[in-house]
Amino acid sequence: MSIIVAPGANLATDEASVERAADRITAADVLVLQCEVPAEASVSAATIARDAGVPVVFNPSPVIEGVIEAVLPLTSVLVVNRAERDAVDPPPGVQTVTTLGPMGVLVGDERLPAFPADQVDPAGDAFCGALATGLALGQPLVEATRLGAAAGSLAVRTAGAQTSLPGREAVMRVHPFPFL
Repeated sequence: MSIIVAPGANLATDEASVERAADRITAADVLVLQCEVPAEASVSAATIARDAGVPVVFNPSPVIEGVIEAVLPLTSVLVVNRAERDAVDPPPGVQTVTTLGPMGVLVGDERLPAFPADQVDPAGDAFCGALATGLALGQPLVEATRLGAAAGSLAVRTAGAQTSLPGREAVMRVHPFPFL
């Protein structure tokens, strides 16, 4: 299995474009960041969010030195897989979620079981998006993580980062989340 990244517009994201989006960031319920845009843009977005009280969910994937160190101090929730966890040392106060594939997920030290799935493709984007949705809906981190795990269990069944993203109805068939 290979993941191919074509950065295109991501590398063109700069502090000026983030500043132009500041109103949308401050109005957001959650900001999700990955290491796919330059560090300066990520730091600018995370600073705007933090200053407005908007939680920052950071998934340091792909692992890029410089971005991680710059964004971690501004992070509310860190989402890592097993390999990334070894490369990232979260500062005190940052809640950590570690995905373990078929072995489930850790929220801090609490292990949540995995939803059954036959893996075809990775599910990080679906997991993070659904976790952020749960947080935006006011759910505690454990419940938001369960939502992420359910969405991830569906996403791994289909090849393709975008085509595999499940909708609300599909997630509800896996687990009836009362808050959806």
